[in-house]
Amino acid sequence: MEEPDEDSNGNWYCLDCGEIIPKARVTAVMAVRCVDCAGRREKMQRVHGAVGKPTLEDTE
Repeated sequence: MEEPDEDSNGNWYCLDCGEIIPKARVTAVMAVRCVDCAGRREKMQRVHGAVGKPTLEDTE
């Protein structure tokens, strides 16, 4: 399971861009990525397939 960085105030930071993830998103879906990065990641997985194909990390 991926775990984001967390500061002393309980803010979680996106694993991809480092921006603070809104608390409502963290509470709702235990998000480890902001909406924008999660959307890009899901799009890459749809385009390239989830198994054995490049992912967002592979393209950076």
